Amino acid sequence: MLMTNKATSNQLLVVNMLRLVQIKSAEYMHSPSNMRGYTRFIANFTIVFLTVAGGHAILAQCNCLAYRFAVLYSKEFLAFVLSWRSWAKTFAISVVITVIAEIYIVKLQVPQSLIPDRIKKTAVSFPLAEIPVTKDQVFMYCDVSGDLSMVTLSFVLFGFFTAEFVSIGFVTFILKELQSKKDKFSKRTYQLHRQLTIALGAQLLTPILFILLPFLAILFILYINAYSSKLPGRIIIICFELYGFANSAITIYFIKPYRSIVIYKIRGFLRLKRHDIIEKRLSVTPVHPIESLLM
Repeated sequence: MLMTNKATSNQLLVVNMLRLVQIKSAEYMHSPSNMRGYTRFIANFTIVFLTVAGGHAILAQCNCLAYRFAVLYSKEFLAFVLSWRSWAKTFAISVVITVIAEIYIVKLQVPQSLIPDRIKKTAVSFPLAEIPVTKDQVFMYCDVSGDLSMVTLSFVLFGFFTAEFVSIGFVTFILKELQSKKDKFSKRTYQLHRQLTIALGAQLLTPILFILLPFLAILFILYINAYSSKLPGRIIIICFELYGFANSAITIYFIKPYRSIVIYKIRGFLRLKRHDIIEKRLSVTPVHPIESLLM
């Protein structure tokens, strides 16, 4: 079934952007000639948005665990965490760290005028690689050969592993506290909060498996000049895209109510006989948040 060009042009333009396109009298001003010298900022903004989004995705898990840690640790510490002053100070520190990191990351971006020559020189080491068309295009091309790249990589890895180790400490503490205060919860409430904590802990592995390891694989492939086809790059991109799916799959697998409802819906969709145990799992049982039982 054919679709109209105008209906799909906007989507395609986002992926293969920065060219002046004329479609049925609709003009899209994305050409470098119409950017008046500001084209380089597009690549810089793209790098900034990618790194900030990746950092916040990892920190989101750490923040969830930090809140649960504060709830179980003490009322005073929870009040400190939830106060607006703490949030303001944390936000200010986060902005400073982010700005410093992005200044170094943006410096890795090669000026657009030098990219065609860089691509030609790099292509000598990779004879099977397809050389992209650089005319009227804006590229993200980072120079990873200098000392600045090593400093930036070290900074990123330090922040990454700091968040990972702190999160692991939170998971260990939360599981111990849940066990020690087990009598204060109903059986179902205890099980659900334990499952949620284990799921958050398991999700700490997903950035390592689907982001860090593929990224290190890219550096290794470039270092040994082992590039032979598009396949390694495509596999690495697929790994990046699997990051979000893996987190959802872990949540569904470890948390029983989610797992039960998914099984129930799949069985209903496939028109299979529903077992009594599935019906029992779907019974509504009130589960209270931890703070409501400990305050």
